[in-house]
Amino acid sequence: MMMNRGLYIHVPFCESKCSYCNFYSLYGEQKKQKSEFTKKIISDLQSNKNKVAKTLYIGGGSPGSLPYKDLQNIIKTATESYKISGEKTIELNPVEVNENLSKALKQVDINRISLGVQTFNPEFRTVLGRKGDSTYIFNAVSILKKIVTKNISADLIIGLPNQTLADLQADLNMMKALDIPHISVYILKIEPKTAFYKMRKTLNFPNDDEIADMYLKTVSFFDKINLKQYEIANFAKNGYESKHNLNYWLGGEYYALGPSAHFYVNGKRYFYSDNLKDYLDDKPPIFDCDGGGEEEKLMLNLRLKRGISLNQAEKYKEKIDDMREFFEIRNNRVCLNSKGFLISNSIISELLS
Repeated sequence: MMMNRGLYIHVPFCESKCSYCNFYSLYGEQKKQKSEFTKKIISDLQSNKNKVAKTLYIGGGSPGSLPYKDLQNIIKTATESYKISGEKTIELNPVEVNENLSKALKQVDINRISLGVQTFNPEFRTVLGRKGDSTYIFNAVSILKKIVTKNISADLIIGLPNQTLADLQADLNMMKALDIPHISVYILKIEPKTAFYKMRKTLNFPNDDEIADMYLKTVSFFDKINLKQYEIANFAKNGYESKHNLNYWLGGEYYALGPSAHFYVNGKRYFYSDNLKDYLDDKPPIFDCDGGGEEEKLMLNLRLKRGISLNQAEKYKEKIDDMREFFEIRNNRVCLNSKGFLISNSIISELLS
């Protein structure tokens, strides 16, 4: 039986490094490295030995920072080599979007865009290290809808330094005005090795109660405008859920290429080192762990609004009963409610202890 695997490609280049970013990326012009990276990715794609993928996701970094011809060649080669017939997503930074890039993406049949919005607030955008203002965001969405696709997702970050519920409401109103079918919402995490981590003692972050209020407000707001929550951080109009990411959360396998990219095939998880030189030098991926175990399935399934089957829940019945305020039964399945999603890591740890 043919498995519906996905294919992820990590493009490790950005114009500049954002304060909160913990992903592997190189910033600046990097002309020579971009050229070498493109050749290597295309070579790897062409030698895929009859692997087949249903979906393609190109992330980063910022893939839009590659020369358009290189980007087209990567997408075209991936589509042909892996016989990709389904969803093809690319992450873009709003300031990179213009008619030429959009036409280039349309020519290679990109049919979904993930746009790094994060916030519309000019002060917060500066703190995050995001270029451009809200005008760029609205222009980008307008151009992409006209030339590439209406299937656009936007990222929003909540829990920013000095952010209030009123600030969040302003961002939510702007998100609504974008009129797009998918939004991903992330609570700001201060990761080591980021600029925010070094500045953490000088920044005024909302406390846990304030962040909980922000998250619950966000869930409620999107529900009212018909963006239904289907995963902890993801909201979509019916039929616009990310098929590539759903495959991850449903425990499906996937291929990946590029420095720092993780992949999961034949029940094993691997990753490439977060070093472009290692990748260009053909250093083999590193074994991470076996995948597909019961604990992993529980953790992934409980991220989804659909939750787990009554059968799967039976083993944890006593603990679920003890934490019933965080659960609900929906369509004969046991699911975390909004409060449960907020502390899902703690709940899952408790279930597995």
